[in-house]
Amino acid sequence: MSGARVAVALAAAIAFLPFLGQGDTWGTHETRHGEIARELTAKGDWFIPPLCGRVYADKPPVFHWLVAACYAAAGGPGMTAARLPSALAAIAACLGVQAIGERLASRRAGLLAGLFLAATPGHAIMARTARPDMVFCALVLAACLAATPGTGAAPVEAPAPGGRRGAAAHALGFGIAMGLAVLVKGPLGLGIPLVFALALRRVGGRRPLRGATGVVLAATGLAAVLAAYAVPLAVRPEGRAYLAALLTHPDLTSGARSHARPFYYYLGRFPTAFAPFVPFLALAVRDVVGGGRKAASAALIATLASLAILSAIPGKRIHYLLVVHPFAALAAAEAVDRRLDGDGARRLRALAGALVGLSIAGSLAWYGGGAARLQGPSHLRAFGERAAALLPPGAPVLSHNGVGEVVAFLGRRDVLEVDVRGAASWLAARPGTGYVALRAETRAELESYVGRRLDVVHEEREPDGRPPPPPDHYILLKDPGPGPPP
Repeated sequence: MSGARVAVALAAAIAFLPFLGQGDTWGTHETRHGEIARELTAKGDWFIPPLCGRVYADKPPVFHWLVAACYAAAGGPGMTAARLPSALAAIAACLGVQAIGERLASRRAGLLAGLFLAATPGHAIMARTARPDMVFCALVLAACLAATPGTGAAPVEAPAPGGRRGAAAHALGFGIAMGLAVLVKGPLGLGIPLVFALALRRVGGRRPLRGATGVVLAATGLAAVLAAYAVPLAVRPEGRAYLAALLTHPDLTSGARSHARPFYYYLGRFPTAFAPFVPFLALAVRDVVGGGRKAASAALIATLASLAILSAIPGKRIHYLLVVHPFAALAAAEAVDRRLDGDGARRLRALAGALVGLSIAGSLAWYGGGAARLQGPSHLRAFGERAAALLPPGAPVLSHNGVGEVVAFLGRRDVLEVDVRGAASWLAARPGTGYVALRAETRAELESYVGRRLDVVHEEREPDGRPPPPPDHYILLKDPGPGPPP
């Protein structure tokens, strides 16, 4: 391993691995993915992911397989183990960017790109979040790396290993990585690598897949991965129903209307997520404006094209930008690299190093204690821990609006997710036997359907005794059986 790879791997490990299990900055749906992996392990059906009595049809369970493997290595479920695949994928993404930058520009540009990505705040946040996004990002970069063997302007230690055989392996790897990325997080796993490959062809006339044979091999790898997951499902009735649910999921068919944002949503979010390297990216844009097509790079084209694709999709969330950060880091690194042999190189090198160091140090300070002091503990985590401790072993627990996912994960127990009417029907059929975990504002509606008051077992409170404002006001209820109406 070269010195540049060692430096990038070390910087990324320092940035992402310390304080991995801290509980003061839980991201959305972290316990959901951790609980899916726990239930996969417990139930043994590795193709249809379960979640609190329902089938989780958002995504195939590729990420959850990785989490389950970490559970097995750690001796059981936990947030550190659930986040470890994301942290390792984040390190791999930094190494992937370093390798791509080395092939496209120079060893120095590759080193800078890897360090910039390791210090990018948006990347660091998702590296410590138990969600499929970072694994998706690493697979996208694996596909992009496979598309760039020996195409760089600078000499590389092994430009085209294996000749034709090596080119065929790269094309096949390109398709396999895209297939895995599609399984992890949908069609963008196909779209973003293809955009990058087209950018490589556009800038300098390169042919990333080396002709029709490469295209066929890439398509074969893609199809083989998708078939390896879909065929075992298709032979089972419940598997066919699950495949249908995946293909008709709202994220694919309607653009996730619950997260609909205007097309310019990312214009304000991207600079924050990519700080403090936005000025370096601006230098890359300036080079293109001043030098035309000759100064353009595949990385910059991929950055702008990825932002355009994400902006065109109705559903938008800040962490969707994760896949843009590596290309932005590459473009910024190329811009800095072009200036390190001229006047002011020493100052620019010192500035780049200082920004990397300060950004990583700030991330460690935040996760090492700053988050706890500035924003306080998670109400949902505190409620889940207390509810899991209060619930009797074996007692049936119902949940509404995802609250029970936390109780299930922290208590390592089964919880049944239902809507309000479903909870009322369940309690009516089994009076006096069940518990319900939900947001407090839903209690009145539930009791109106049940026709009786439910006892409060635990209610989440602020340190001063006041209930937190909705939606952070959680409550655990017990059905006492028939009694006075509410």
